[in-house]
Amino acid sequence: MPENILAKEPKNSAGNSKWIGFVAVTTDEGKEVLGRRDILISWRGTLGTVEVEIDKKFGKVPASEMLDNENDPQVHEGWYNYYTWSEPSSKYNPTSSRDQVLAAVRELVNQYKDEEMSITVTGHSMGAAIGTLNATDIVVNGYNKPKDQPNKTFPVTAIVFASPRLGDKGFLNCFSNLKHLNVLRVTNDLDPVPKLPPNLILRYEHVGQELVIDTTKSEYLKNPITTLHELEVYLHGVAGTQGKAGGFKLEVARDLTLVNKTIDGLSDKVPSHIFLKWWTEKVEKKMGMVQLDDGSWVFMDGEIAEDNEMAKY
Repeated sequence: MPENILAKEPKNSAGNSKWIGFVAVTTDEGKEVLGRRDILISWRGTLGTVEVEIDKKFGKVPASEMLDNENDPQVHEGWYNYYTWSEPSSKYNPTSSRDQVLAAVRELVNQYKDEEMSITVTGHSMGAAIGTLNATDIVVNGYNKPKDQPNKTFPVTAIVFASPRLGDKGFLNCFSNLKHLNVLRVTNDLDPVPKLPPNLILRYEHVGQELVIDTTKSEYLKNPITTLHELEVYLHGVAGTQGKAGGFKLEVARDLTLVNKTIDGLSDKVPSHIFLKWWTEKVEKKMGMVQLDDGSWVFMDGEIAEDNEMAKY
């Protein structure tokens, strides 16, 4: 992903690149559990001042060339350009993130065309918006179909978190006319980001279905108002939301340690040896946090490193 996306010309930016997501596919073992082969596309959220400025580019640009001419869809200028920008002079990523992702999807769809398959797109914040655009792009342009079997179509589902609005009424109409595409937007009730860009002023629309959670009801969070937009807080909220019944109760055994991965978010009700911001302060320095075979993270010092059970709480 070129860093110099804000400039009109990519001068002096050859070689600049940002990691913004990945494409993965289930293993044979994963297929047995899921019941089908799934291609996963994941887009991360905003990082750094350059991407903050990209988020602020609320003006809309035509997306008819990518999507369709009938509805004249227009989408957020910053995210559309970030998705489609290419820099041929870069020795690292001369093609756009769009081209790279679609090429990977095409390859995997053709490779596993004789199996039952699905495509799942996910993302957080900026990544939720780009993920929705990516999912729509895949279906509109037939990347969920094998090249030699155009009548065979694999379903595409986007499950996105803290998604801002992406496009106008034309984009909504384009999206609504598509088969084999579903979008679920998970929204933390008081998070301001999903309310942007504003609809009344800039005429932006949401697409898909919304699942509302409320992490202010969680007893595990220290300052729930200040962490409303954090991805790990969102996932914690999904694990404990009670829907229309209200309240909060953890129904999924999601590791509480993950809440403190990059923030100081857990209350005093949880074990004191779950470090704050441990992903940067502990893991990169290799000073104690270790992932076990079941996916959970624990603190291990020299005395307990040989007995994983002693590290659990």
